[in-house]
Amino acid sequence: QEVEAGRITEDEVAQIELVYLPLLTHYRQPNILHKAMDREPSLFVDAACLAYRAEGEGEQELDDTTRGQALLAHELLSSWRTPPGFQNGVLDAAHLDGWIDEARRRFAESNRAAVGDHLIGQMLSGSPIGADGAWPAEPVREIIERLRSGDLEAGLHMGRFNLRGVTTRDPLSGGYLERNIKDRYESDAAKVAALWPRTAAFLRAFARTYERDATREDLAAELQHDLMG
Repeated sequence: QEVEAGRITEDEVAQIELVYLPLLTHYRQPNILHKAMDREPSLFVDAACLAYRAEGEGEQELDDTTRGQALLAHELLSSWRTPPGFQNGVLDAAHLDGWIDEARRRFAESNRAAVGDHLIGQMLSGSPIGADGAWPAEPVREIIERLRSGDLEAGLHMGRFNLRGVTTRDPLSGGYLERNIKDRYESDAAKVAALWPRTAAFLRAFARTYERDATREDLAAELQHDLMG
């Protein structure tokens, strides 16, 4: 339901969405909360501080309230896969750069630099394709080249892999689905290699993940054939 002018503010809707976040994630995305985090990287960092311990911080016994806040924060972070500055099919590079630099500064201040980069990478996994048809979009490639962060790339890898979701197939078909995905990422790597070499290396490594999965599916299909005799 859209916000009506003069009736309820987006900030008020954001508070309501936060309360009902576990239910919302089963029916629709918490759009107002996502828009709020797009505007304010501090909200993203605050959620991460609720969900993840600082580096070197020991495990603590949590009361029910704190545990509930941590779960809500984790749900919120997991549900956001749209890079800041993406609107009407266009990704604003200046907004994205500024957002990431501010978020990383705050993560460093809270002693969560590594987890922060990982979460930023997960969020960036929802990047659109670029003007050349390759994934990710050019502003995200620039981030990868500029930051050279293994933690961010690990988060990007995990987030992108998880976006695929569950697949169904003929149990005798082998790994053809995975090989199609591998070929697509290898093609993307070839397109971006000249200008974005680190991004190309990331894409080639990602493609190898699907090559391994394809081999595993081939072996499972062979075993199924043998069992059917």
